[in-house]
Parts: sequence; structure tokens; C-alpha cells
Amino acid sequence: MELPNSKMVKHDGNNRRDRISELPDDVLMGILLFLPTEEAVLKTSFLSHRWKQLWESLPVSGFNFRVPMPVCCRGGHVKNLKDLRDGKYMTVEDMKRECSKFVKWVNCVLISHQGSTIDQLRVRFYLDKDSQRYIDKWIKIAMRKQVKKLELDFPSLLHRPSNAYYPFPQECFPGIEFITSLLVNVGVSDEAMEFVLSNCPMLETLLLKNSPLLIHAKVSGSSLRLKHLNISHSESIQTIEISAPNLVSFEYHKLRKVPFHIWYAPKLTELD
Repeated sequence: MELPNSKMVKHDGNNRRDRISELPDDVLMGILLFLPTEEAVLKTSFLSHRWKQLWESLPVSGFNFRVPMPVCCRGGHVKNLKDLRDGKYMTVEDMKRECSKFVKWVNCVLISHQGSTIDQLRVRFYLDKDSQRYIDKWIKIAMRKQVKKLELDFPSLLHRPSNAYYPFPQECFPGIEFITSLLVNVGVSDEAMEFVLSNCPMLETLLLKNSPLLIHAKVSGSSLRLKHLNISHSESIQTIEISAPNLVSFEYHKLRKVPFHIWYAPKLTELD
């Protein structure tokens, strides 16, 4: 006798009962907890509506969205790990399609998940200003769920003009005050940097990388909790000014030297 409402699946031409989906919710939740949340979505949601409902309420500490990245480029073509073995190149159009798939994946996970909080959100892919409305939505969702660590890593294989970089938003999304760590490889302007420092009172770590929009970096404020500052490979930067009472470490990496002034940093012990 079959259990009521048991699901039948077709396998090798035969109908067989889906015994996994008949397991109690707590057992299925245990299975999902062994998978990274991003994989739980991709590998189980298509099985049944019940699986989808379970992962949506899965308690998670954070999301890490990343895929194998292309390793080199040549003449408007990019070469990824698989194609590198096959000796084949992907065209820029191929990369655009991959970006579209990546955006849909992140959208699916973040919009569907019903958890009330996210400790960490990490997104790493070749995204730019063309994906701005989606990235803004991801940030808004994460901040609404009181994200503490936000990492946006959008490198560029080919030359990218400064106006094509994703510009970090200057908008007070609800929950922005909970950010403690911000690591970004995007377009951060002088105004955006000032906005972040003024509206993230809990911020302790700030890493800015490859931002062509940053010209005059100014870190100043008597109430800043910032402890760690890293500015690297932002080739347009001309000056750096620092006045941060709790700053412990400051790292600066660039091909050429620029004048920087540390007006006040009594706790600074690491300077590189």
C-alpha cells in the first residue's frame, strides 16, 4: 500500500515513489544543511515544491555567490578554466550570457529566501554598470536583513572605462547601520566613500580595490569605529587624508606614490 500523496518519479521507464520527499521536515532540513545554500537551491528546488519551501526557510549565516572565473584574455576573447583545458576561447558575447545566468541565479536565491537575517553576502563575478539595478536590489535585500559583512568583487578582464564600473550606491537602505565590514572592487567615488563612513557607524573594516572613481580619499570623523583600512590599485587616486581615532592598520597598494596625510590616528600600529 502506498502512502497518501506520495510522489511518483519516473526512472528507467518505471514509476517509483519519491521516498526522500516523504521524509520528515527535520530530516530534510538536515540534508540541506550539509549543502552550501547556493547549491541547495540549484540542486533541490527542482525536485518538488516541498524542497523549495524548506530551503527558503533554511537558517543561513551568509551567501557566497561565485563561479570559476576566466583566467586570461586575448583579443576580445576570454579563456576560462574548462576552455583552457580544451584550448578554446569564449567570446565576449559568451561572457555576457554567463553574466545573465549568474544574475538570475543570485536573484532567485536572495528574493526567494525567507530568513530574517544574513550575516554575510559575498558576490564575485564580472559584473558592471549594466547590472546596476540588480546589484542595488541585492544590497537592499542584504541590508534589510541586517547584513554585517558585505563583499562585492567585480573585476574586469578587458579594459573597462571608468563610467562602466558599477557605482556603489549613495542611498540609506534600511539596515545600513549594521555593516561592520565592507570589501568592494567596484566604482567608489569620493562622495560614496564619505557617504559610507557617515552612515555606517558600526564599520570596522573597509577595503577599496580598483576604483577609478576615487580621487581624493578622505577618512575623517571623531566617532569613527574604523579599525582596518585598505586601499589598493585605485590608479586615479591623488591624495589620501586620515583622521580616525580607532584606526589600527592602514594598507595602501598602488603603482605610483601619492601624498597622504595622517592627521590623527593614535592607535595606528600597522602601516604598509
